[in-house]
Formats: sequence, C-alpha cells, structure tokens
Amino acid sequence: MQLAKAAGINAPQARLIDSDGIPVTLIRRFDRTTKGRLMYVSAATLLGIDVGAPTEHTYTEIVDAIRQHGADAQADIEELWRRIAFSILINNVDDHLHNHGFLHVAKDLWRLSPAFDINPFPERQRELKTWISEEAGPAASIDALMAATEAELMTSDGIGAEIAASVVLFFQQEANVALIERLRAAGVDLTAPKRARVAAGPLAGKTFVLTGTLPHLTRDEASDLITGAGGKVTSAVSKKTSYVVAGEEAGSKLTKAESLGIEILDEDGLRALAAS
Repeated sequence: MQLAKAAGINAPQARLIDSDGIPVTLIRRFDRTTKGRLMYVSAATLLGIDVGAPTEHTYTEIVDAIRQHGADAQADIEELWRRIAFSILINNVDDHLHNHGFLHVAKDLWRLSPAFDINPFPERQRELKTWISEEAGPAASIDALMAATEAELMTSDGIGAEIAASVVLFFQQEANVALIERLRAAGVDLTAPKRARVAAGPLAGKTFVLTGTLPHLTRDEASDLITGAGGKVTSAVSKKTSYVVAGEEAGSKLTKAESLGIEILDEDGLRALAAS
C-alpha cells in the first residue's frame, strides 16, 4: 500500500501487524464517513458481469463503465491506468473484477474506490487477470506500455483518444518513470513475453459475444459450449468479434454488431457451428 501511494495511486491507510507469526494487513475502511456508510459495488457488479463465467474481461470495459457512470470520469480513467502500470510492475495477482470497486456519489454516479487489494508476487510470470484490452490479452509488459504512442494505443479495440492520452501522460511524468527505473535497478523483471494460446476444435480462433436470453441454453451453458469447441467468449463487441449469439431482449451489443457487419447467430446456429 505504501508503494502504491508513492506511485500516486489512491490507497487507504494500512499497516502490517503480526498475528501468531502470520503477517496480517489492517486497512482503514474507506466506505465509512461521519455521516454513515457509503454504498460500494465491485467493477463486476457495475458491469453486470458474472465473474464465474468462462469469459475474459478487459480494463477498457471498466473505462466504458466509468464514462457512463463516473462522477469524475477523466480523473478515474487516469487513476485506473496508473493501477494497470503498477499491477504490471509488482505482478499484482489480485487485479480481477471483484478487486476493483466504486463508491456511490449521487443518483447514478460513482467514483473509483481506493485500491485496497494489492497482492504482489514478483517471482511469478506476469499475467493480468483483467486484460488491458482484448487485443493485448493477458500479457503484462511495462516496457511495451511505456513505449506505446497514442496512435499505437488507439489501434487496440476499445481504446480511444482519451484513454490513449491518459496512458501517454502517465509515462511522461518524471516521478512515475523514476519509480519504474528504481524497480528496474533493483532487479525487478519488467518483461513478460505473451504466451501462445493453442485452441483446438471447430471454433478455434473465433471470438463470440453473448447477448439476450437464449431459448434453452443459459449464459454459462452457451459459454461452455463455445469454449469446449475451442472458441473464446468476451463481453464486449469489437472489430475482433467473429460472431454475436443473440437471444430475446438482445440490447446494444446486437445493435453494435449489426453496425460493424458481424454475423449474428441464434441458439440453433451456434449449436450447428460448434458441431461442424
């Protein structure tokens, strides 16, 4: 927590104590004020995502939620990208959607909560639980992030001019670069090659998005069918999406897929494709 604060990250007060020989971190609650308790939701809740489903999720999805529900969107987007860089540097293994949270401000507006669950494992291979973007996948390389230009960042689906500018600005600040170089000088490995993912099956290399209610398959059953046939399920529609599987009451994802010319499948179409 102290290192996170030194990196300019909003983190609560914390201290380490010994409990029968076991180190325990005590963190001051940030969802309490003199006026009472603040409503808190995880990023998974704000996005309406069941994190138990076999679906990959990205920081760009969180950014979209901040743009829609944020009381101070620009500040929280910049804070989120500081946390991505910090998670890569320390190899934070707890960066999944339940460990990013939001505090209620007013009506439908929320602010990114302080970073509270930071679990560094520098000896492990770097792999983000929440991907930076669908294109980047789980690869976690700080040098690649530092070297990226705004134009290069904007080639990743879901990253627009605002996000790209925030990332570049972060690495232009001397204090942030100095922290990275101190970690490098201390022997921290800041490189991590992207691991190849080998998929087999009729849906290998295909990316699917599920939307609406299917006649017979639940969302989890449809995801299992796709991944079992070698495909990948993501929650956001992009130019990289191969198919959108749509049921009743399909919403904005179906509209976006149609605007991008992505092929739409119903449940029968999905079953036929998986069995081909």
